[in-house]
Amino acid sequence: MSELFISQVDGKGRGVFTKRRFAKGEVIELAHVIVLTEDPWELLNQTTMGDYYFSWGESACAIALGFGSLYNHSDEPNSETVRYIDSATIEFVAIRDIEAGEEITHKYQCPVWFEVR
Repeated sequence: MSELFISQVDGKGRGVFTKRRFAKGEVIELAHVIVLTEDPWELLNQTTMGDYYFSWGESACAIALGFGSLYNHSDEPNSETVRYIDSATIEFVAIRDIEAGEEITHKYQCPVWFEVR
C-alpha cells in the first residue's frame, strides 16, 4: 500500500495517486470490503457514506477498505474494478499503463450524481 497515496484534487476532494508505474493488467490494490445487506441504500444515502459504497451482488452494497472507496470517477478511467462476491474483496486493475504521480480513477458503474471534472 505504500505505493499509493492520497492527495487533494481540485474540484473533486481527495483522490488516490501512485508513487510508481503500473503496467496495463497489473493489480493496483486488492481491497477487502464490508458488505451491508437488508436494503442499506436508503439509510446510506442519507449519510456521507452514500458517496463511497459499491453495489454488491443483487441486494447488497459494500464499503471498500484500504484506498478502495476513495478512487475517483472518470469517464476515461485508467483502472477498472473486479468484484469477488464470495471472498468479499474488490480488485482495482490498471486498464492502461499508469505513470508514477498519476491519479488512479475508475468509471463508476452507476449514474453519477455530480458534475464530472
